[in-house]
Amino acid sequence: MSSFIRLLDAVVYYSSDIVGFGYPALKTFETLQTSEDEKSMSKQWLQYWVIFALLYSLEFFLAPLLRIFLLGQYHYVKFVIIIYLNTGGAQLIYEKHLIPLIKQHAPDLLKGSSGIASTVGRGIEKMNEMKKAN
Repeated sequence: MSSFIRLLDAVVYYSSDIVGFGYPALKTFETLQTSEDEKSMSKQWLQYWVIFALLYSLEFFLAPLLRIFLLGQYHYVKFVIIIYLNTGGAQLIYEKHLIPLIKQHAPDLLKGSSGIASTVGRGIEKMNEMKKAN
């Protein structure tokens, strides 16, 4: 592999995090510092963070498969997707796909999350009891 391709791979690899986290974080911060009249942008960036977090979570599980199927193009595809999310794609995905999906499955999601929360709560209580016993 040529040194140019390796350099390009490194730039795209690190740029994905900068463009995925850094730029949206800066824009969110700027939005939060504006007056109430100008906060319409906050909805855009909140939608971005919801979609980005969802995709980032899915990536954790799917990355090994994606790397196999994309044959070295994984970081390029990821970078393009992040650019798409930054330029209005997150809002489209949020409004057209995520909202209907959540509305359809909200009762099941709430049941599952309350079960997880109570399990975590019981685990924390047991850990606290163990600390007190020691």
